Amino acid sequence: MIQNFQLLSSIFRQPWAISPEFAQSYFPLISRLAEGADMGGDMDLDMDRKTEHEKEIIASQNLPMAGSGGESEEFDWWLRGYNPKTGRVQTKVNRFSDLPDGSVAIIRNVGAMMKADQWCGPMGSETKERILMSAVGSDNIVGIVWECDSGGGMVAGTESLAGTLEYADKIKPTITFVNGMTCSACYWTASKTRHIMMGGKTSEVGSIGTMISWWDMQGYYEEQGYKLHTIRASKSTDKNEDFYQAQKGNYEPIIKETLDPINEEFHASVKASRPGIDKDCFSGKVYFTAKALENGLADSEGTLQDAIDFVLAEAENKTGSNSSNDNETEMSTEKKSLKQSVADAVASALGADDMASKVTALEGERDSAQASLATAEKERDDAQTAKTKAEGDLATAKTRISELEAEVTRLGGLTNTNKDRVQNKNTETENEEDQSGINAQIKAMRQEQGIED
Repeated sequence: MIQNFQLLSSIFRQPWAISPEFAQSYFPLISRLAEGADMGGDMDLDMDRKTEHEKEIIASQNLPMAGSGGESEEFDWWLRGYNPKTGRVQTKVNRFSDLPDGSVAIIRNVGAMMKADQWCGPMGSETKERILMSAVGSDNIVGIVWECDSGGGMVAGTESLAGTLEYADKIKPTITFVNGMTCSACYWTASKTRHIMMGGKTSEVGSIGTMISWWDMQGYYEEQGYKLHTIRASKSTDKNEDFYQAQKGNYEPIIKETLDPINEEFHASVKASRPGIDKDCFSGKVYFTAKALENGLADSEGTLQDAIDFVLAEAENKTGSNSSNDNETEMSTEKKSLKQSVADAVASALGADDMASKVTALEGERDSAQASLATAEKERDDAQTAKTKAEGDLATAKTRISELEAEVTRLGGLTNTNKDRVQNKNTETENEEDQSGINAQIKAMRQEQGIED
């Protein structure tokens, strides 16, 4: 738990916010107000002294979950609905039961996103989750428009709200309508709906990233005579250490141990839902409609009525799929209907003829590319075959050369042997001749000496 500052800015474009601990440390006046001190008038908490708006906020804390039964839920201005009987958006909707069958719930996500409802402030993510689940459980609601105009908010509560939107979309078609800004934590939630529609060319999406910021006013209040004392238990040496290091100007611990891990989860969640997003979008940059459509952050541009029509078409397609006897799964049907709806939206924007010509041209390019690929693959296979044959011929030639070299060696040995034999024969003949001459001389000498044999 962070003691002195509430670290709201992790995925939050607003600069800062305060906690009760901060107020007690630095703003005694605010602290006294928060405690209900008498500052010119009683801060009576009785329900009969509340404004209607405050009563609705308090009542919204007890919204039943989907399928819980009982009377339909009651909401404040965060909820609107499309009434199919009048063909109009009904702006003052306090209960889902106020809407007829076939209606579309329009749930607003506006302003700073907090986990819990704020005192005289925005409705919290927890309450919005209950509203979403109530819409899912209401039989008269066929789909949901998640209408967003938010720069982001707290880390706490965002992941859970995104998961609830993902679940809602599996039950009833749920899309995001960007009515101004859908950034940071708000985009995390939007990424879990099946379609993101930009409400005009100046709408913004993005800021996919994590940050933290706060005002360091300790020096100022010390000049006013206030002194902050921070005392940790003897075994709590690491308690809020990354925060204290950041106060000293060492941001590395809070980046590595707090911001980076949250950032990785944020990026992974968005990539899992929208794998086609350009990688450059994950630096935290914000994009207007044209670029958002180009880099995969959004799917189409339209009005709130276009978003409602999209949901109604998706609901109709899903109903048709459930009543048919085909073998396609619900998920594949939803994907097909989504593609068809996107194609219809593009065709509406470009004109049917223009769309048809573009599709034809693209199909021609596709066929040409496939033919070129087939030719290249055949050339590659032929080259591989020729290479294999050449390698085989080379191996055969090397074997033959080795055999011939062995034969030459063998024949050379025989030639040398024959030469030796001839030479030896000649030597023997010469020896025999020499011996005969010697014998003749010996015999002559014996005769001269009168020696008989």
